[in-house]
Amino acid sequence: MLFQGAFASAQSADSLMKLTYCNSKVIGGSPSKLATISFDIQGPYDFTSDSLQGGLYNGANASSQTTMYSGSGGMRFFTNIPVIVKDKIIWQVGTNYWRNKYYGSTTETFFDPINPVNQTLATHGLTTMGLHTTVFKPWNSELFSIGQAAADMSGDYTLSDIPSLKKLKYSASFLMGKKAHSRMLFAAGISRSYRAGQLAYFPIALFLWTAPSEKWGVELLLPAKGAIRWNINKSNLLLFGFEMEGQSYTLFNQDDHHQSARNLELRRSEWRVRMTYEKQLHKLLWCSVQAGYRINNRFDVDEFESGKEINRALGNDAQYAMENQLSSAVFALFSIHLVAP
Repeated sequence: MLFQGAFASAQSADSLMKLTYCNSKVIGGSPSKLATISFDIQGPYDFTSDSLQGGLYNGANASSQTTMYSGSGGMRFFTNIPVIVKDKIIWQVGTNYWRNKYYGSTTETFFDPINPVNQTLATHGLTTMGLHTTVFKPWNSELFSIGQAAADMSGDYTLSDIPSLKKLKYSASFLMGKKAHSRMLFAAGISRSYRAGQLAYFPIALFLWTAPSEKWGVELLLPAKGAIRWNINKSNLLLFGFEMEGQSYTLFNQDDHHQSARNLELRRSEWRVRMTYEKQLHKLLWCSVQAGYRINNRFDVDEFESGKEINRALGNDAQYAMENQLSSAVFALFSIHLVAP
C-alpha cells in the first residue's frame, strides 16, 4: 500500500509538471500589434451646437449655429510591449497618443467669441495620451482571465502644454473565459470605460472564432467592436466591422479668455463602420488601410458640479451645458504595424 501510495504521488507530481496552459490566440486570427503608427482622415461634416444654460461663456448665451467642417484628423501612435511572457502569465504595458485637428470652412464662424467650443477646437484641436496595461493569466489548458487598466489624459492641449494630472481618466476591465480549442475562445466580464464619451459601467463579451476551413472568422469584443474576418492567405486579411471610439476631454485648458468655462468637458464618442485590409510587408512588419463611415454618438459639453465630474453612470440626468450634433462623414485610416511573432 505504501508503495502504491508513493507511486500515485509520483504520478500526480508528474502530471503537475506536465500541466499545459492556453494562450490568447486562435488560428488565423489577425496579428497582435506591438506598435502602430497611423494617420486618420475624416471628410467634411456639419457641427450644430446649441447652448442650454445661460451664463457659461462670460455671461453670454451661445447662440444655436451650424458650422461646416472641411475635415478633421491627425496622427495616432500605439504600443503594447510584453514585459513578462511565460506559460503561466503574460504581462504587457503600452502607451497611446491620438491627435485630432479640426479644419473649418469659415474662419469667422470658428472664432465666434460667444461660442468658444468652435474656437478651441479650431485653435487647439483634441489630444489623448495615456498608459495602459494588460495581464493574461491562463489557469490551465482551457480557462483564463484577462485584466486591463488604463489612465488617459484628454483635452484641448498640445504636448507643450499638458494639463494637471488631476485630469486623468481611469478605465479598467476584467474577463473570465475559456479556450474551447485552437480556433475558438470566449470570455465575459465587466468594464469601466469612457468609450461612450462619459463614464459608464457595462458588461463585455469576447469571442474569437475561425472556421474549420481557416478562411473565415469572427473577432468580437462587444459592445465596443466587432468584425468578420476573411483570411485571403497568411499575408493578407480583410475585416468588415465596427468600433466605438470615444473619450471625455477637458476644455479650455489653454484659453485664458474663457475663465468661466474651465469646468467644462466635451463628451465625445462615435461609431465607425469600416472595412480594413491588412497586409504583411516583411516578417513582423505589416500595414493596413481602413475606410468607412463615422456616425456621431455623442458630442455634448458637460459642466462640473462643484468642480466634480457629473457621474451619469449612476443615473444622473442633469442637463448638459451644451448639446451638439455632428453629421456623419467618411473616413480613412492608414497604419504601419510591428506585430508579435
